[in-house]
Amino acid sequence: MQRKTLLLVLILLALFGITPAQDLQAVVQQKDRSRIERLVGLAKVWGAVKYFHPYLAYRDVDWDKALVETIPQVNAAKTPQEYSAAINHLLSFLNDKNTYAEGGAGLKAPDKPTLDVKEFLRLENGVLYVEPVALR
Repeated sequence: MQRKTLLLVLILLALFGITPAQDLQAVVQQKDRSRIERLVGLAKVWGAVKYFHPYLAYRDVDWDKALVETIPQVNAAKTPQEYSAAINHLLSFLNDKNTYAEGGAGLKAPDKPTLDVKEFLRLENGVLYVEPVALR
């Protein structure tokens, strides 16, 4: 009985031009695209902080170690909240209460990645704000 049902479902899907393999491949490609965008965002945050955050000029912070520890967390992140937590793990190495990432469910990745630092850095009232691209 189960084989007949499965066969019927596959025939109906084929009639409508839908193959389970195509749908699965599209889902996997989208997940890979999101994962890569998050890793790019991590790299941008890491670089921006490395060259613009004042703590790295006079404090002993192993910023490379912070990146190496954070990559697996960003790679495994499935939601914006998990991604934000991973970025905050990276930023926790600075031990700066004013440097942190904010993220939420309503945020989405931009349509195309950019390399313009001005888009994700801003200085307000002496506080440096860093927004990873994938959190916007």
